[in-house]
Amino acid sequence: MMWPPDVSAVLRYLIVFVIGGHGVAYLMYASQSVKVLEGWAGQALLLGSIFSGRRLEALAVTLWAVAGIGLLCTAVAFGLCYSGSDYWRPIAIAASLVSIASFAAVWDGRAVGFAPEGGIGMIISAIILAGAVGLP
Repeated sequence: MMWPPDVSAVLRYLIVFVIGGHGVAYLMYASQSVKVLEGWAGQALLLGSIFSGRRLEALAVTLWAVAGIGLLCTAVAFGLCYSGSDYWRPIAIAASLVSIASFAAVWDGRAVGFAPEGGIGMIISAIILAGAVGLP
């Protein structure tokens, strides 16, 4: 093993750690949905009355689980890809879009509820999406 380690390898592992941690956070949200949705208005700004109450909760939990699994798959694919290999990109794009959709499905439009309802996760997902689309 070479010391100090190659900067690109360290950066790759850091990115894998962040994306994997983000995926784990979504899976934790899905598994603890009862606690996560406490104090929530029960209606989303974008979906209006199309989905509300229990149906909206079920949609949110499903999207959180799919986003979490997708982000974990992205982390694994990114960690295993070799230079010039882009097979991680479609996984990252799909998982990020599902993650952003999960925020849109839950956010009730109140600025005070932005962070607790997943706004920070949505920003991280947008950064992952931008990286998947924009990185060379």
